[in-house]
Amino acid sequence: MSTPTGSTPPRPRPGRGVDLPRTRDVTGTRTGTHTATCSVTGTDGRPGVVPRARRTRTGVALGLVTAATAVTLAACSPGDTPAPDSPSPGAGLTGASSATATGGASRSTSTAPSAGRDGAGSSAAHGGAHPSDDKGTRTAEALPPLKDQCRTRDLTVTATRPEGAAGSEEFSLMFTNNGRSSCSLRGYPGVSFVGNSNGTQLGAGASREAVSGSLPVVTLASGASATASVRAGRAGTRPADECRPTPADGLRVYPPDETTAAYVDMPGLVACADSATELLSVQPVMPVH
Repeated sequence: MSTPTGSTPPRPRPGRGVDLPRTRDVTGTRTGTHTATCSVTGTDGRPGVVPRARRTRTGVALGLVTAATAVTLAACSPGDTPAPDSPSPGAGLTGASSATATGGASRSTSTAPSAGRDGAGSSAAHGGAHPSDDKGTRTAEALPPLKDQCRTRDLTVTATRPEGAAGSEEFSLMFTNNGRSSCSLRGYPGVSFVGNSNGTQLGAGASREAVSGSLPVVTLASGASATASVRAGRAGTRPADECRPTPADGLRVYPPDETTAAYVDMPGLVACADSATELLSVQPVMPVH
């Protein structure tokens, strides 16, 4: 019904609701028709409500608001927010995850690295442990790995008889290639005392003795050997309460850049049970002359 020109539009009756138009989201999904009622105040100070608006397409004004019935929609409480009458999965979402829509958080799945390491079983069989136990005895990290690196499984590791010196004993480790093809070694082996008949490390791992020049690459033909000199300090020269002298069963030896240890039986050596006491030092692998 039209309103004569110049006349005042009829005031809507209190308590009447307003039908909001059917709208569509950017994907064309129907969101439904809703009814919302809120208490508002017109510019004349009298209570009023939002006038009923004719259903129109999205983008058309909901209705004409005159100066006499101007209202603020901010008076509607948050609990009056309408919900779709026919919701569908993902309706009305643009660029948001479904987890956010349901109050959940999106999850990411990652694959955990394998806990095992190559040769770990062999190390345990020889009373071995991770080479980091032998502090300061592995090849410098700046050096790239050798393509024909000798593997522990292809080497036989032995030791010469210790020879006494002032306050220490010296001996050589021998690395013999028992594989079918040649391989190479470069750098410092990891060396530590082990004892208690179960491979327990005694004392600190061997420190590296500085050498001049670059570390040589020693290529071993099948059956050939390389050597590394080791110095072992005498436990009796250290304070007994700090060192706690303990007989050693032998040595745990990691060839350079290897994570699998070999065990060398060397009875008669005495080590320190104190893990901070350092008795061993080692030189890099050299050719046998």
